[in-house]
Amino acid sequence: MSGTKDRRAAVVALALGWGGQQGVAARPKARTRRGIEDMLAWAYLRELPKQRGLDAGAPAPARSGWLKVERWLDELSLAGPDDNRFGVVPDRCGGAPHEDALRVHEAVCRLDGLDIGVPEDWSPCAELGDLGGHGAALPGLALARLCVTGADGVRRLRRSARALVFRHAILGGCPDWVIDPPEVRVVSEYGKPKWFLREVMWFDGVDGPVAHEVEVDGCDKWGHARPGAYQKRYLDPDPLDGVVGRGEYEIWRAALDVLVEDLRGTLIDFEPVESARARRPWIEAEPAAARVLRDLRGRDSGGMRRRLTHRRCLV
Repeated sequence: MSGTKDRRAAVVALALGWGGQQGVAARPKARTRRGIEDMLAWAYLRELPKQRGLDAGAPAPARSGWLKVERWLDELSLAGPDDNRFGVVPDRCGGAPHEDALRVHEAVCRLDGLDIGVPEDWSPCAELGDLGGHGAALPGLALARLCVTGADGVRRLRRSARALVFRHAILGGCPDWVIDPPEVRVVSEYGKPKWFLREVMWFDGVDGPVAHEVEVDGCDKWGHARPGAYQKRYLDPDPLDGVVGRGEYEIWRAALDVLVEDLRGTLIDFEPVESARARRPWIEAEPAAARVLRDLRGRDSGGMRRRLTHRRCLV
């Protein structure tokens, strides 16, 4: 019997000390491939609303009776109460957002570290033609709407890449880039072309008469154009909003590429996939010259500053 007990004891000791099959590495968990637009919508519409931003999940104590009324009005408004740190309306169901959704939001926040580089020849409306000379001015007018130049001379976006990504993650779709082909028309009045003339007129000033150049009617009393009179032309419909939309589209589309690169290999259950949308859908072929989104967030995890290249676009 002693031999049997010894063998049993040896088997038990072997079982207790067994560390599993040797020489076989654990397989990494397979991640589900998911388009970046779908992933953003999933994060901001389904997961992040679960986080209310309050520890106990109960309404915060109000300091006054009127503050309770204001909070109740907020909850009935379209925007909802401002008690979610992700900027979305909480769904009141409780629970915690998926870890991948939190990482997606962190990557979206890091978009604030990107600035833009505008090429000298940026023109998202070349297919519209000359438009009687108006076409050459459209890119500059669009940039004045898209950007603001600080005292340091650096051009910055009025609506950041982060704001554009957040907006369309909530609303879906993309910035509106469609432009109805405009026509050049002459400024008219009562069905007849209108003439203009610039004249110098004198007005009383603090220190005496002051001259101002003003625009007046360029026709005489018989309706004939006076010497030096000119006509003014305009585009109908005005394509400026569409050109601005194309600029925002390029910024938004390039930001999606940045997010895919930033999130690749960092999520638990998903692997981001690049958007299938064209970078410049209003033209058939894209020039291959490099464009960059410059990363101002310091050094990444690898210790190197990233410089992300994309095709020609306003980024």
